[in-house]
Amino acid sequence: QKAGRPDRAAELSQGILSRCEESFGPQHVNTLSVRECLGTALIELGRMAEGVQHLETVATGMTALYGPDHLRTHNANANLAHGHLNAG
Repeated sequence: QKAGRPDRAAELSQGILSRCEESFGPQHVNTLSVRECLGTALIELGRMAEGVQHLETVATGMTALYGPDHLRTHNANANLAHGHLNAG
């Protein structure tokens, strides 16, 4: 059994994501970071397709912000790959 509270993480992340989107826009790095946390939490909750969709948005956003060779882009793509792995 995994430790942590993915249900609470998803709940908090969803609220923060809404505020970040309003304040900074959907493609801001902070918004994308919160979206990544939400995606990971959703995968932990078994909501695989929804979680992976969030991680795909993050990977696309980081690529647009930083280009394909930036560390943040590589991390986002690694997290996306991990999400696909967990999603089966």
